[in-house]
Amino acid sequence: MNFTPPEPCHEVAPDKIGVYTDGSMKNTRCSSFSLSGAGVFWPGRDITKDHLTALEYELGYQRQCKDGVSIRTNLAGHGASSTRAELAAAIIALAHRGAVHLGSDSQAVVDKAIYLKKLISQGKEVSRPWTTQKDGDLWSIFFQVVATKGHASVRFTKVKGHATDEMVDQGRVLPEDKRGNDRADEVANEGVGIFGKDIIHLGQVYARRHHYYTTFIKKLHDHFVDAVKARNMCLKELENGCQLHDGPEDQKKITFQYPRYPEPEDGGQRKLKEMVHASHFKQVSQDNVAVADVGEH
Repeated sequence: MNFTPPEPCHEVAPDKIGVYTDGSMKNTRCSSFSLSGAGVFWPGRDITKDHLTALEYELGYQRQCKDGVSIRTNLAGHGASSTRAELAAAIIALAHRGAVHLGSDSQAVVDKAIYLKKLISQGKEVSRPWTTQKDGDLWSIFFQVVATKGHASVRFTKVKGHATDEMVDQGRVLPEDKRGNDRADEVANEGVGIFGKDIIHLGQVYARRHHYYTTFIKKLHDHFVDAVKARNMCLKELENGCQLHDGPEDQKKITFQYPRYPEPEDGGQRKLKEMVHASHFKQVSQDNVAVADVGEH
């Protein structure tokens, strides 16, 4: 992915969270038809004073709201996931020209962001190639953005997702964090909406169809396994030379007899071609008739 790198920032990230990010995903059961959205919300930001950077313009759709600035974008593809959407939102937030203290409700993103920031501060590179890491394409961009911007100018904090008013009243969640995360969640859903109603509906239809298909294939596979187990059991019974078994009504079962082939009329040695000759089919069938009462099904 080619993008305009952010400008180096010599400021230190503030203690207070200044931007909230979130990700949204539709059709989570089938990644092939998943549709994701990334949302960024800057509380109190005025783009007439705090102008958008070229990278912010490039990565998302912006809107000035009464309570701040929202930036949203959409993602699709086989690797779509909620974590990937959260990561994309974080990259957009870091495109701001100033110091950034980012609040995210994704523990996975926050933990790895802090780890990569530590590596950058120590002048180290990742130990494994990005291509071997999950979402490595986006994490490599994240790493480049933080390294260019300056590790001291960014900070990451985990916030509670979908917090309730009761949590705020109990002091477990700050009111501004609840509002910020809720707004970021709304913006992420708007990011999914960029696909349009028709594409979203089509994705849901095909995701549901794929789910039904995979469920059917699993049941079919289980049926094949059961059939193989039954066949192996029957072969074992046959190898043991079991005969037809009669017993009480609740114990009757199917067992097997060895097949008997007709003896040659001239009394000579039986040959394979004689055993399978068409003229023997009727006689073989009659010789091997066995009745097993297996009860009513």
